[in-house]
Amino acid sequence: MLTTTQERSRKADAELFRHTVFAQHEAGIGMVSQQPDEKLVFVSNRVSTIDPNKPKAGGLAAALEPVVERSGAVWMGSSGTLSEGGEQLNALEQHGRGQVAKIDLPAAHYAGFYYGFANSTHWPAFHSLTEGMSPASEEHYKSYCEINRAMARAVTA
Repeated sequence: MLTTTQERSRKADAELFRHTVFAQHEAGIGMVSQQPDEKLVFVSNRVSTIDPNKPKAGGLAAALEPVVERSGAVWMGSSGTLSEGGEQLNALEQHGRGQVAKIDLPAAHYAGFYYGFANSTHWPAFHSLTEGMSPASEEHYKSYCEINRAMARAVTA
């Protein structure tokens, strides 16, 4: 049985998916193109495993996968693997005309970033679930900043 918060989250994801599909249809997503000397890069917390034979895992994946595959964009995000040193950019994975770049992030700051700040503060706020927000500690915010710096270094590498 789903809690009220989980049910609202599912409804918010379904609504995002519906709007995304409509926007893709209206925009003629099959015609997305880029200038030859420009590259569209999406950076998110995590990158979905793109498998055309499986349903999309969440609204972001449903929105970005077709854009990456058709436009030549790059989608960058955490691989889900943590490193003991700094960030590590893995080999690019080709998906249609685009690519996925998975980054191993530093273990030292990941828990504070992900569980302490991103999931406790950002996620509830961006899903209109403000009653589920937890105050972020200074340490969690520092971890959030460190992981963002690691992602920025990987993006600009």
